[in-house]
Amino acid sequence: MRGLVIGLLLALLAPPEAAADMENDETRCESNDLDISISGCTALINSGQMTRTDLSAAYTMRATSYERKSLYDQAIADSNKAIALDANGANYLVRGIAYLGKRFFDQAIADETKAIALVTIIAEKAEAYEMRGAAFELKNQRDKAVADYRASLKLDPNRKNSLEGLKRLGVTP
Repeated sequence: MRGLVIGLLLALLAPPEAAADMENDETRCESNDLDISISGCTALINSGQMTRTDLSAAYTMRATSYERKSLYDQAIADSNKAIALDANGANYLVRGIAYLGKRFFDQAIADETKAIALVTIIAEKAEAYEMRGAAFELKNQRDKAVADYRASLKLDPNRKNSLEGLKRLGVTP
């Protein structure tokens, strides 16, 4: 009986530590330091304590960090896992950026098109238009690139890459 009581007490005491560890891992996952972010997101993913939606978000954040390190295959793999858990626009946006980094323009265009249809956050929609515009530009599809850069700027007039893209293409916003 005493062992059962001790076991119950230990079980009751463990969750706050686990919660504190998860909070620490969440903070690390959201870090601007890419290696710290990858480590924190990996710990969250491996914890086995996340909901499907939160697990998808952790994969997406880790994919973003991989993409920023030009580790495109890892970014795509994590994005695939995120999409399997929660096929939201942000997940397609990140995978599309990784495809663009690998110069897989058709896949990038397809993913950014899905992102445009699914995202509701204005900044993400503007970024998806911008990334699709970049893919069109690199495919020498000038008119489509111009249209997407302009759509991006309509949503967010301060998108530097869209402004630069239009400048490269010799048109005004």
